[in-house]
Amino acid sequence: MANDNLPFPSSIDQAIPSADEVNAKVDETAAKADRLVDRLAASAHSAVDALHAKAGPLVDKAQAKASSAAGTVQSKATDLGALEEEWIEGARTYVRDNPLTSVAVAAVVGMIISKLGSSR
Repeated sequence: MANDNLPFPSSIDQAIPSADEVNAKVDETAAKADRLVDRLAASAHSAVDALHAKAGPLVDKAQAKASSAAGTVQSKATDLGALEEEWIEGARTYVRDNPLTSVAVAAVVGMIISKLGSSR
């Protein structure tokens, strides 16, 4: 593109870099990008390590509390199941010992439920 008849090089000739210059710029840019990625990776690693150091004990504490709560709920459920069995057995014993009273109580409860149901 150079015009050999001109005594001075044109601005167009100066604006177009050679292949070696382009390759050098590409290599320089790649090296800068490589260093940037390395710095970002190091920052990310340190951030993750800091987060782990802070969150790790909190997660462990939450897990311990959840486990304790689950144990408490299981214990209470077992206690309630035993209490239910006691009440059912007590009711069975009462009905066996007092059959006429049990029938009378059942009849009264039935009449009350019937009255409540028919008033609507």
